[in-house]
Amino acid sequence: MVIFRNEVMKAKIEEIFDRLIAEVRKGRSVDDCLHEYAEYADELKPLLYLANTINDLPKPEPSAEAVEATIKQARALSSEQKTSKRFSFREIFILNPVMVRVFAIVLLILVFGVATVSLSANSLPGDVLYPVKIATERVQLLLTIDIEGKARLHAVFADKRTDEFASLLEPGVEISEALLAEMLHQTDLAIACVVVLDEESAAEIIDQIAECCHRQMAVLEKARDCACEVDIAVIEEAMQECVEQRECIECMQQNNESPSTDCSCPE
Repeated sequence: MVIFRNEVMKAKIEEIFDRLIAEVRKGRSVDDCLHEYAEYADELKPLLYLANTINDLPKPEPSAEAVEATIKQARALSSEQKTSKRFSFREIFILNPVMVRVFAIVLLILVFGVATVSLSANSLPGDVLYPVKIATERVQLLLTIDIEGKARLHAVFADKRTDEFASLLEPGVEISEALLAEMLHQTDLAIACVVVLDEESAAEIIDQIAECCHRQMAVLEKARDCACEVDIAVIEEAMQECVEQRECIECMQQNNESPSTDCSCPE
């Protein structure tokens, strides 16, 4: 009975997702669409943003040489199929519409996934491909089920936000408070995941987060030195939060050596 209910819910979410994708493509905002289905917002929001991001990407324009080469390959393949008298891919697609959708998804991944995700890896906030980078990270989290895997991802994302924040630092230029908040938020999420892991699984990740906290504090000190006056208070508040995170991590490191230590960390 539980399996049946899960299947029904999954089918309903897929139906709602298809309906909302059509609305988003007509120009309706993602948040407005999710307002009607608040109970499914957590599952639908990252998928809608990813689909919307892919839809907004510039469409590739193949060169005339590439088109001609593809046509020649298609003709050669057609000739081979007629000679060998083997099954036809066309017949498979006609008889099985699911294959058409799978084939389309594979092409989408090949065209946009490989090239665009690769190009977006080094993008910074404000760049055209930065939303693709963030959407890719959200998909990674969605596909990661175990807590240990999520802890590792959050630690990696915290490192990435730290690098991005450091790259955007310029004397006299206002900092990105949203990026700063996300940097510390990813660290908090990594710590929250580690708290529930056993000591053996957590040890390596704790060291990774500790190194990240150390780097974040160094970046924040540099930011304070070159920040404009309006940002100093924000940076000092972030430094205080970074200190608390580092104290929590150091406590967990000591707890691995002496389990009697009680650490007050986010859960």
